Amino acid sequence: MVGAMAVPLRRAGTAVFALILAAFATPTRHAAAAPGAWEWLSARQGPGQFTFPQSPAVGPDGRLYVADGTSSQVQVRDARGQWTIIAPEGTLPGQVDGPGSLCLSGDGTLYVLERGNRRLQARGPGGSWQVIDYPAPITTQPHPVALAADSAGTLFLIDGTTSAMTLWTRKPDGEWQDTGERWPSEAEPVVPSQITADPKGGLYVLEVSVPKRFGGRLRHWSASGGWEQVAPTGTATGMLYQVAGMAPTPQGEIYVSDLPNMGLRIQKRDAQGNWSLVPVPTTDTSASGSLAAEADGELFLTENAYQGVWWRDVSGHWAKIGAPGKAPGQICFGPVWDVDPQGQVYLGQGSGGAYAGSGSGTVKILSGDNRIDIRAPGGAWERVAVNGSAVGQVFNLVGVAASPSGELYAAESDPLSRLQRRQGDGSWSSLGADSPTGGFNAYWCLSSLAVDGQGTAWVAESGYVGNKPAMRLSTRSLDGKWGYLISDTAGLYSLPHVQPDGKGGCYLWSRAETLSDTGEKAWPQHFDGQSWQDLQSLGSVRELGLGPKGELYIVSRDTGELQQVSPQGDRTTLAPPGLGLGQVAPDLQAIRADSFGRVYLCSRAGVQRYTPPSALVRGDVDGDGQVAIADVVLALRVVAGLKPSTPTLELRADVSPAGTGDGTLSIADAIRLLRYLAGLEAGL
Repeated sequence: MVGAMAVPLRRAGTAVFALILAAFATPTRHAAAAPGAWEWLSARQGPGQFTFPQSPAVGPDGRLYVADGTSSQVQVRDARGQWTIIAPEGTLPGQVDGPGSLCLSGDGTLYVLERGNRRLQARGPGGSWQVIDYPAPITTQPHPVALAADSAGTLFLIDGTTSAMTLWTRKPDGEWQDTGERWPSEAEPVVPSQITADPKGGLYVLEVSVPKRFGGRLRHWSASGGWEQVAPTGTATGMLYQVAGMAPTPQGEIYVSDLPNMGLRIQKRDAQGNWSLVPVPTTDTSASGSLAAEADGELFLTENAYQGVWWRDVSGHWAKIGAPGKAPGQICFGPVWDVDPQGQVYLGQGSGGAYAGSGSGTVKILSGDNRIDIRAPGGAWERVAVNGSAVGQVFNLVGVAASPSGELYAAESDPLSRLQRRQGDGSWSSLGADSPTGGFNAYWCLSSLAVDGQGTAWVAESGYVGNKPAMRLSTRSLDGKWGYLISDTAGLYSLPHVQPDGKGGCYLWSRAETLSDTGEKAWPQHFDGQSWQDLQSLGSVRELGLGPKGELYIVSRDTGELQQVSPQGDRTTLAPPGLGLGQVAPDLQAIRADSFGRVYLCSRAGVQRYTPPSALVRGDVDGDGQVAIADVVLALRVVAGLKPSTPTLELRADVSPAGTGDGTLSIADAIRLLRYLAGLEAGL
């Protein structure tokens, strides 16, 4: 934390001090290493911005609460339409990791079920937080699934895995009871996906089939009356398929959302049991959406295809009241990315969109939010490509890759099916719709793109041979010549990923969460330029990255941990699975390392970086690998309250007193940095 000596400065004082720094400007200096740490590099979602909105809950005062399971936040929208983050990411009370279910009791208490922290929290009407004890039999290994609360304050909790789930209730006095309800059974292979308290008593339960979670049905449960089916499985009105969300009202109505034909559908069941369709807010809404309803008929929808929060007024009009952040460095959709040896981050996002025509000369882009941002080593983000079909614009972006010399390659699928290159001076050129298969299209999909030090692009594609998953691996030389290394091979890897080894060869593995039953290899392979070698000693690997000294970084498919594997085979665990900082997200896109030995992870939660002790330089406040005047200015801005602080930033900036620091960031640290740069201090 910023220390007690760090009295906030006025803006004018900061500007004057910055001018003094300029007078002392000296060449960059290098200092000793300090302990390592994790830090976020991407911009986080702000109030009213979401990466994966879910589980909306409406209070009697009209306040709307929304969980963001990917960004690990809980936000509230007041009656004036203002959003506030009431629970940021973290592990302390009042902080969350992977919030999955929200619900409100009659007195306005908000309950949050966390899948990352595996716990239950309550936020009282006054804003105070407390952790609620889990049922005693399952406190050692909770698996939270769904949560609901009725107006009297009774909690309903479903905990377990897809092979064994249990329904628990908790009375207002804090006593948990096992209801005896279990899922699945041999007769009915279904499990709950969401539960909601019925305002008239009992519990509504949405269920999906296992193991593939298709189908769906809605049932009503009460402790006294048992089970009653409300909607069976099917695609017709009054039936459900791939259920997504539900919201009952005090009037006895219930709204339910599902995806019967790969498109969102909302149905309403009135108090007499009659079903009708409710218009959805947009035809682009093509992924699952959760619902909440107010007593007066207003409806709220969170949909995670385009990360939107929607509000439907009593007249039936929809309006978007929450959306993903779109500033440079913010992640909205599934990212594609890379890092060059200097630590420059290339972040692409391909949302798809609508278009008309075909072929690069006749395509008219109608919608979409494709883009590419670059983060300089000092921390500044810049947008270098926006949505479109012209050279230097991107559409249906499926891959980006950076060469060691700073060139950027971008691959697009249908309808453009092309590869573009951005030179170090910022100019773009199209390499044409040239791939070994004539373009990255729906028949052979680009799975991985990488570029080595010679400018050779390595392309891994996935497709089918007959009805079996298959792959291709090819290279494109700097002069545009393509060559196959693996051609139309079934059963090897269903979702191949490639990483050049810097010596003319590559590593190849499958990023699939679940391996196919066609003999797909669980372990990576290495190609040395002549032959392939199985790396079975690494075990079942979901993701792999290469360090500057030949070390490997792997994520185990079995444990989800990030491990460093030395050239001698020694292993060190760097991060556990999870959604927070210093954790490995389930949707991890890749692992990268720069020439300083810093490790980068990217998922929809954001881009984060681990700096090991050997690479964390004391005094390098902005993390660009050197100590310069910019670091002093940044330290001053943090002390003045003009820039937010982070634990990693404070660790780098804590240089006073000499040798150990004092655990705080203050004016004394900025002054010592300045003296060091002026040659008045021998070291940091």
